Amino acid sequence: MLVRKGSRARLDALLHSWGNPSRVSAVTGDLTQPNLGVPRAWIKEHKGSIDHFFHVAALYDMTAPDELNEQLNVGGTRAALGLASALDTGIFHQVSSVAASGDYHGAYDETMFDVGQGLPTSYHRTKFESERIVREESTVP
Repeated sequence: MLVRKGSRARLDALLHSWGNPSRVSAVTGDLTQPNLGVPRAWIKEHKGSIDHFFHVAALYDMTAPDELNEQLNVGGTRAALGLASALDTGIFHQVSSVAASGDYHGAYDETMFDVGQGLPTSYHRTKFESERIVREESTVP
């Protein structure tokens, strides 16, 4: 599990509350860095041993500046894909957002990814772009 340096104590407390903290290995990283800032030695040590990689990190702030949404949502997705590839991960799971549907009205499912919807904020646009990157550019299944 990747965790921001500033959130490590909170994560450790959460893991301890689960009763078996050894089930999860936490690695400190950063969405803004290549390979999420995970040290090369850690990547080398764990290459080929990770079956599922879940990308759930994003900035959820409709009022955040365009540049910050781009850096964390789009850049973070590219960095996550880079790390998953470097680790030779089995499957990459992108936890998306209903924001990728933009201003589409009505029932919406994953088969309707690009139905010509408008993307009214930079948050909507960056969540759509992140989803597009995973669908079209990922080298990891």
